[in-house]
Amino acid sequence: MENFRPLALTAAMVLLTTLIAHALLQNASIATVTLLFVPCVLIAALLWGPLHALVAVTLAIGAISYFRTPPVYSFYVDNPEHTLDIVVFALVATVVGGAADWARHSTESARMREARMRELYDFSRRVAMATDFGELPAMVARELGRLAQAPVALYRQTPDGPRPIAFDGDTLPGDEQHAAAAWIWKECVHLGRPISPRESGGWWLRAIGHGNEPTGLVAIHSDEFLQDVERVFIEAFLALAANVLERADLAARVDAIRIDQRAAELREAILSSISHDLRTPLAAILGSATTLERYGDLCTPGERVDLNVTIREEATRLDRLIARMFDLTRIRAGKLEPALGPVDLVDIVDVALRHNRRTLERHRVNVNLPADLAMPLTDGVLIEQALSNVVENAAKYAPAGTTIEIGAANMPGEPERVELSVRDEGRGLTPEQGRRIFDQFYRAVDGGADPGGSGLGLAISRAFVEACGGTIEATSEGLGRGTTVRMRLPAAKAPALAEEGEAA
Repeated sequence: MENFRPLALTAAMVLLTTLIAHALLQNASIATVTLLFVPCVLIAALLWGPLHALVAVTLAIGAISYFRTPPVYSFYVDNPEHTLDIVVFALVATVVGGAADWARHSTESARMREARMRELYDFSRRVAMATDFGELPAMVARELGRLAQAPVALYRQTPDGPRPIAFDGDTLPGDEQHAAAAWIWKECVHLGRPISPRESGGWWLRAIGHGNEPTGLVAIHSDEFLQDVERVFIEAFLALAANVLERADLAARVDAIRIDQRAAELREAILSSISHDLRTPLAAILGSATTLERYGDLCTPGERVDLNVTIREEATRLDRLIARMFDLTRIRAGKLEPALGPVDLVDIVDVALRHNRRTLERHRVNVNLPADLAMPLTDGVLIEQALSNVVENAAKYAPAGTTIEIGAANMPGEPERVELSVRDEGRGLTPEQGRRIFDQFYRAVDGGADPGGSGLGLAISRAFVEACGGTIEATSEGLGRGTTVRMRLPAAKAPALAEEGEAA
């Protein structure tokens, strides 16, 4: 029915033109009448192709012969001049129809090329905006499958040879195609350029790339795409696909380099931390021990006590530094397993102050713990260490003679939370420092005196607090205006509330 409709419309155009000529051009010459049928041939060629243009020419010749040339109502033409007019019309109409058909094909080809170029542009824009470089091979496979309307596989080189890493469609290539891919890859490497597509069990395989070794290989379960679609477009798309895969490889290499560089920086920071932090207490221990060994008899009893106290305190400090390194190892290994239970914050604060007794000697310390303070549900050992690190950091960065405030409060409107805070009157933080202060090995130093340290204390505090289900943040009103570190911990249920919950 669809093929009959254009023929019917062609015949209708010729019939309508015949009626117009019969009504309006009774006395016109045959040459004039034939010109009236040329648009019919042109329209048929433009809309439906050369076959319908030939049908229009044939019907027009029949109509002219039957209705306008003597003898009328007969297909016989007895005048040679009329015969020549009809022949000229047939030739002109055929040429016009051919030219119109060529113009139609040229327009369709141009429109197709424009659509293909738009597809290439859209695809290149999508891959350029991609942030997950590992997804790029899958994007290439999906786009090629959409264009080919057939199953597609994308091969990349692996230690076991070329293997498919991305698919589109329900049918997957088998061992025969894998063997063909390996052969094509080997030939491309040998020749130093991609070779023509090869067929293997209904799959067409083609290597893609720009250098001596292919970047990848595409397998299409159809021969129509590679055979029917313009070669220029296929080459352009495959070149773009090769660029996309090379971009993915380059991004992977950059990430590997960045990881190696970061690992080198971490190793250097750890070595620097060990060199700086561990050497200081070791020097004090060695100095005190040497003094006792060589000049112990000359020292007063009080001096000997002080030296012994120094050895003990510095050994304790050394033990804490080593423990901090082990804490970091546990955090990285994901082996933090907090033992949660109700904890008295008075005990937590007391332990943190004892651990930092010498560091806090230069400061005034105010502690504000309300009597009605809820008990947090947390791991006391981890939170003791977290608070101790925060207090030590505040004491190091705040000038001598300033006040360090340690407080706690029930969260207004959040009965399930308890806040523990440490506020100092130190150098404060910029917004950037506030965002990075809990990063490993980060130290907020702005060209002033360097208080030392490895930059691990607050990072470990954050890991411990978060492991216990809490949050930690550092806020500051600006440089020179101090810093406040707040730890928000889950609150343990009061006994009455717990019983009510169990009864419910």
